[in-house]
Amino acid sequence: DDSGTQHERQCRFPAMLARNIELLQQWYREAAGNYDIRIWFNLNESAFTIWKQLIYQGASTTTVDDTPLDTTDGNTKDLLPTPTMQSEATMFLRSIKRSPSDYNKFKDDSRWKQWNRHLKATANSHGLGHILMPSYIPPDDAALELFNYQNTFMYSVFESCLQTTKSRHIVQTYENAANAQLVYAGLLHVYEEDLSTSLLATDLRSELTVLRFDDKWKKSTELFLLYWKSKILELEQLEDKSVDESTKRLWLTATLSTKSHMANCLTQAKVTEMTLLGMNPTGSQHMPWESFYNLILAHAKLHDHSTASITKTKRDANIHERGGGGRRGGGGRGQPNAGRGSGGSGRPPRTDYIFTTVTGPNMPMKSKMNFKPEEWNKLTAEQKSQLRVVKNLPPRLPKAPPLQIHETQVAHVPTPVTPIPSVPEPPASHLRQVLSNRNVRT
Repeated sequence: DDSGTQHERQCRFPAMLARNIELLQQWYREAAGNYDIRIWFNLNESAFTIWKQLIYQGASTTTVDDTPLDTTDGNTKDLLPTPTMQSEATMFLRSIKRSPSDYNKFKDDSRWKQWNRHLKATANSHGLGHILMPSYIPPDDAALELFNYQNTFMYSVFESCLQTTKSRHIVQTYENAANAQLVYAGLLHVYEEDLSTSLLATDLRSELTVLRFDDKWKKSTELFLLYWKSKILELEQLEDKSVDESTKRLWLTATLSTKSHMANCLTQAKVTEMTLLGMNPTGSQHMPWESFYNLILAHAKLHDHSTASITKTKRDANIHERGGGGRRGGGGRGQPNAGRGSGGSGRPPRTDYIFTTVTGPNMPMKSKMNFKPEEWNKLTAEQKSQLRVVKNLPPRLPKAPPLQIHETQVAHVPTPVTPIPSVPEPPASHLRQVLSNRNVRT
């Protein structure tokens, strides 16, 4: 202070700041190597951040020696060896998160091939490919320890994902050992035996034989062709051989012949084959299968694009006819959903319009204006006509006068009554003669 007295003040850094200072000292010693201070000027913040991440991840477990530097003879003592930098591949593997929820559920025995393909792909990305090798044996103790942890994790995957009767039985068989490697070997034995594979292949061939491209398929033609090809690949995997090209051509022709546009495409493909045969008589009578399939696929893409364009044009025309007020447009008088909404179609009216408030009879009309019914009634006839002009709507037709029925009174004409002629009564002498004749006969 001013009197010359020296005071000692002590302050304590926060724990995080003190830790960063210690790491910074450790990093400087480690980076300099022989502690040549000239190299310190080449160090920057980004390099320190990367090094600190490696320290936290366990890349370096060596502690700093607290022995002070001996600089009397110009030499320094190495306090910390340079840590081994992790490669990008190692850091990528460390960043992958593993969870049993990453694996699909196995609920259908007929989907074994697809599920097994997904299982292998996911397990390999997680670094668990050794578990799916029934003959794999860890070479040393370190590999055995890692294999045990992987085995435990993979068994939890099988426990949560395998839900069919056959697969659940296999999981329960190895429940005490919790051995995922044996579980997968059991799955291969059950689902890839010769009889099961043969039955699945037979069912799939029958499905491809009777498969037809009809109105039940609601998606695009391109997706149907891709679906059909996936069935072919599945059959080839089951039989472990390629399906004959003539058989695939026969199946595809029978499948697509039910659609007129695809039947025309098949005819065009045959014409192309005949043209190629005429240009090269010594060549094959049929184009290669991949070329034939790609030709059909290209036609399907063009047809889907054309259908989508026609559908969009019709939809836009319909919107324009209804007033152009969105997909469910205005209804001829600037009112949204005049023909849809709650008036009989069962659909709720749209609520995403920005409605306009009428400010008076001198309010100018614009094409983007939409009015609620109560606001519409406030507009004058001239404003309504102007709004129809700016919205490019057809003019309203004048209302026809109501039909009038004239009643005409018709005079009542009585119907003449025709008199019935009277029959004269017979005389009494005639009756006495009739009775006497009757008595004579008896």
